Amino acid sequence: MAEQQDFAVVGLDVIDWDGPWMNRQQILTRLAKQHRVVYSRGSFFLWDRFTGPWRAAPLFSSFIEKHGVQVHQRSKLQLRAPRIPEVDRLVIKRIGRNLRKKALAGQSGPLVSYVFNPAFYRVGKAVNADLLVYHAYDQFSAYPHATEDEVHYEKKLVQEADLVIASSATIANTLLEYCDRPVEVIPNGADYERFAGKESGPGPVPEDLAAIAGPRITYFGNLTEKVDTDLIARLAEARPDWSFVFVGGVLINAGKGNEVLRRLEAMPNVHFLGHKTYDEVAGYYRHSDVNLLAYRMGEGLWSEGCSPLKLYEYLATGKPVVSARLQVVEDHEDVLAVASTDEEWLAAIEDAVTNGGVGSKASRQAEARKNTWEVRVAAIEALIHKALQAKQNA
Repeated sequence: MAEQQDFAVVGLDVIDWDGPWMNRQQILTRLAKQHRVVYSRGSFFLWDRFTGPWRAAPLFSSFIEKHGVQVHQRSKLQLRAPRIPEVDRLVIKRIGRNLRKKALAGQSGPLVSYVFNPAFYRVGKAVNADLLVYHAYDQFSAYPHATEDEVHYEKKLVQEADLVIASSATIANTLLEYCDRPVEVIPNGADYERFAGKESGPGPVPEDLAAIAGPRITYFGNLTEKVDTDLIARLAEARPDWSFVFVGGVLINAGKGNEVLRRLEAMPNVHFLGHKTYDEVAGYYRHSDVNLLAYRMGEGLWSEGCSPLKLYEYLATGKPVVSARLQVVEDHEDVLAVASTDEEWLAAIEDAVTNGGVGSKASRQAEARKNTWEVRVAAIEALIHKALQAKQNA
């Protein structure tokens, strides 16, 4: 990273730091190698009382260092109350002041409020930082259950942030509808050494995966509405000799998704292995035969604009990849197969199983090496320095 003035960072998002590793953890841990970084989920809401996370929370907020980042432990006593505006404003103000104080402890440089989710617009502003960054990792306005408030806050973030970053060109184009200003596109990346097995080699086949007959056709990540479960059910029916494996949590919880999920669970060649930790999951990647980016496609769908973290992680393993026609894979069609119809999916997977698929192990890994998190975070840091300099010169 460039030798420039240090800055402190307050990162804000909805995910639990100890949950599945997303771009938030990847970006903030790398920034933390040179800068003081605090991460927070804000506070609990009144309706969170008596839930498991609320019961496990401390009485008073505190911070625990994890992976070089000061991770905020939310207080069970400090509750937001959106229906009581005066109370809500007071809680937000206190949270912002607390995060600012922690981030600037022993620091003399500027402070960056780094917002990953529009739900944190108000908390991000309350940090009262020198620079406000909005990093849109999803097309939030296309979420199935997006509220008017969430869309409103995203518009305000795009209009008021000093720096706006999108994880794909599709997301950027949506954000540009809200403003007349540049939106930087920085796709997600990969921890190349981890997923290529350069640190520890391929390692043994995980026990639950070893029990599944090959070829193993695998989807990694949480099973949500954006995954084309209908497609996978049809593929599994068409090829009972292939094993279809899901590695990740199951978050489909309503409507047709449940019907398809029950159908998949009844198939003898479909296997659900559940969530794996970040330390465990690379071993599953490396011992799959074909890795899928099986997303639902269609205008206006949330999945249209996604930049899957698993794209470059898949490529780092060197294993064949078959993907839906996502915008982010357009520049990589020399190292992965793209499919739209059932026939194209079946043919692409068959080619991957039989012939090694599009590209070679070496070419796939070479592509991943060009798209590491180190490359991405260096670009983000350069943009932050540039934005800070522009504010100082204004």
